[in-house]
Amino acid sequence: MLKIEVSKNFDMEFDIFKDFIKDVSEDFTPSLIERLDICEYFEKLKTFASCSIAYKEGNVAAIVLFYCNNYDSKEAYITLLAVRREHRRMHIASTLLERTIEFVRMQNMKTVSIHTNNEYAKECYIKTGFHVVETSKINNKLTRYFLRRSL
Repeated sequence: MLKIEVSKNFDMEFDIFKDFIKDVSEDFTPSLIERLDICEYFEKLKTFASCSIAYKEGNVAAIVLFYCNNYDSKEAYITLLAVRREHRRMHIASTLLERTIEFVRMQNMKTVSIHTNNEYAKECYIKTGFHVVETSKINNKLTRYFLRRSL
């Protein structure tokens, strides 16, 4: 059974977070381990981020980490959405994304945005109401998409 928790504050234990990041790191280009200082990122999240977490059989299956604190622009930003491999193709990402959007809407945000260079993820975001706002190239290889959804 899937259990989803959405919280204004990111309060996951560091070791659980680190293990999750290591498990999903290679699903990102470049990998999360290559481009993140996990300790520094964790502290930033603890200070500023909100989170949605999907648990399956008591273990973290997926995470959405987002900032919902720009009260001037009223725009929330998803900094990370990741699903462990063994839990993919079960609609966990779209379910978690919808729950996150409900939460963001309740915080009186007007839009939510995300960057991705993953084509499959881009299609998932489009199916949940996001629109591509901008595209750019990374190292003349990868296409990076900036997507936004009005609430």
